[in-house]
Amino acid sequence: MAQLDNVTSLRPDGDDFRWYLKLRCANCGEENPKWVYVTLEDKMPIKGSRGEASIVAKCHLCGRENSVDILSDSIKEYNAEDSETLKRMVIFDCRGLEPFDFSPR
Repeated sequence: MAQLDNVTSLRPDGDDFRWYLKLRCANCGEENPKWVYVTLEDKMPIKGSRGEASIVAKCHLCGRENSVDILSDSIKEYNAEDSETLKRMVIFDCRGLEPFDFSPR
């Protein structure tokens, strides 16, 4: 929820926009204390699959390979009409990882 004063809309600027997240392994609960970013542009192959994701990472504690991707058609603007209401701006497809913090940059 945001209050937009003198701003008509808020949206990510292009496919290279970086969404900064802190992630936790859904299997063992290990939290990565570092900020990582997800973009629509970046794609990495998922081991043992024909798919790809924006982030593919192996957990340091349990060794499980996990991924995060952005659903490209989910990105929406937050407009002045939406001010002070909850509105989903993006959907992350998380496989084995859970975002637990977000940094708007």
